[in-house]
Amino acid sequence: PSSPTSSISSIPAQNPKPSNNKRSRTVVDVADESEEEEDQGASDQDVETVASTENSKGVHQLTDEQELQKARQTHANRGSASYAYFDPPQLADALDKHRQRMLAYPCKT
Repeated sequence: PSSPTSSISSIPAQNPKPSNNKRSRTVVDVADESEEEEDQGASDQDVETVASTENSKGVHQLTDEQELQKARQTHANRGSASYAYFDPPQLADALDKHRQRMLAYPCKT
């Protein structure tokens, strides 16, 4: 009678080939401007005020009231058929990631 045999391979498992589409990453050390501003006596509130009035490209953003006026004008002009299903926009209590109030478009009842 023959008995079943088992064999154990002593060949180590090979790692899969690395992917050729990996992107290389470059780390760039950038001076922290906030430290320089603190040395010059700028307060956190001053820095926050500048950040809230300019976007990343330095262009002045509209205030909440200006955004609301623009949205109401677009609603009044019926820029899209969708506006017919909503009452005029209003400022919501919720804030977006830039700490500006969001616009709410209430459904018509």
